[in-house]
Amino acid sequence: MKFGACIPHYGFSASKKAVVDFCALAERLMFDSVWTTDHVAVNSKYPDPYGNIMESLTTLSFVGAKTEHVKLGTSIIVLPMRNAVLFAKQVASLDVLSEGRVILAVGAGWMKDEFATLGADFHNRGKIMDEQIRLMRTLWTEDKPQFNGRFFKINDVIFLPKPVSKNGPPIWIGGTSPAALRRAARLGDGWHAEGFSPSQMSEGRERLNYLLKGERKPIISVRLPTEISDTASSSYALTSGEKAYMLGGKREDVVRETEKLKDAGVEHLVCFFGNKPYDFVASQASLFAKEIIPSFTR
Repeated sequence: MKFGACIPHYGFSASKKAVVDFCALAERLMFDSVWTTDHVAVNSKYPDPYGNIMESLTTLSFVGAKTEHVKLGTSIIVLPMRNAVLFAKQVASLDVLSEGRVILAVGAGWMKDEFATLGADFHNRGKIMDEQIRLMRTLWTEDKPQFNGRFFKINDVIFLPKPVSKNGPPIWIGGTSPAALRRAARLGDGWHAEGFSPSQMSEGRERLNYLLKGERKPIISVRLPTEISDTASSSYALTSGEKAYMLGGKREDVVRETEKLKDAGVEHLVCFFGNKPYDFVASQASLFAKEIIPSFTR
């Protein structure tokens, strides 16, 4: 089982120093990966925590230059809000500069106001995203890329450099809806859920296996709010205004719940240590690395 940590690039403690210090810490602590999330210009009714947020790929490019081995993940990029060709170029460049360390988790999004601000099509976002994924893979792998879709058409273009990763960086489909699972089965290298409990992850894995009919085995991952303390517990809680399953409690509680996640098929657990002061976030990451990770990497 592998473990990732969310970078404090938004909300309460977001700053250059927090990003640099946390990613250096995560690498020393032997986390497998570090992760950004994605918003660009949220409506004023969502000031906390997404009003103050550093752009996802820009942050990862900066982090990539400051680290050596941690994977660089997005949890998640709202793909249909973005220009697919430009985004494919940005991801390919990041993959080259980081020597193949990119993990790209993408989702269809939910914030209609933000789509409107960016001039993006909210109502067709699922169909657009399907084409974007196919288009990116075409650009990343073909010497003379051509694409003739409903929303995107390219012909007679040069697209270099290609990513270091074979076939491009792995694409994990983010989301917990039936549509997200169907998309993961059709187009994804993995499924990346957020705020799902062990039982929900198990149900999702069974559904994904049914859809795939044994043709292949995608990576299964989940991002969870995480806190090791006497006052926390593994339960549903409001996190950033959204209801999510929280991994929390004393060491033995967190180990037990992580075991359940592993038994449910989770191969990557991405920990969000809270929209709180940096010292708390860093101490929680250190505690998790000391008390939890060794039980799953022996």
